[in-house]
Amino acid sequence: MPTSSSSENAVVPMDGKYHVDPSNPMNRVKYLEPWYPPGVSETSMIWGGNTAKLALLADGTVLKYIWDRDDHRGKTCLDIEHSILSVLSTHKRIVKYLGKHEHGLQFWLAANGDIRRYLSSRDPSESTEHLRMK
Repeated sequence: MPTSSSSENAVVPMDGKYHVDPSNPMNRVKYLEPWYPPGVSETSMIWGGNTAKLALLADGTVLKYIWDRDDHRGKTCLDIEHSILSVLSTHKRIVKYLGKHEHGLQFWLAANGDIRRYLSSRDPSESTEHLRMK
């Protein structure tokens, strides 16, 4: 059976099923083949987290989608985020939410990218506490 490294010297079978993490028996892990919704490729990826990824679509908008299509918790999290963003509507401090997409949530591309990249690209002396809090 093929395997994949999940951490140094730890091997997880590449069968898409949950297994005890060889490096930490308190965790369960599974290997997933990379999956991209239609219109998304590895080169269009912007960022990824524990449950969702952000990708640039051909029309210049951003798609937030769960990377494990079987993750019901991830789907629930996107549904909750949709509900919150629908109630908040537009706000100058929140990237414009365009609504649900067939494979996730769709947003305008923020002019300065995400906060982490924006702040790390600036001279630390320009990143005042006031700017970081803002």
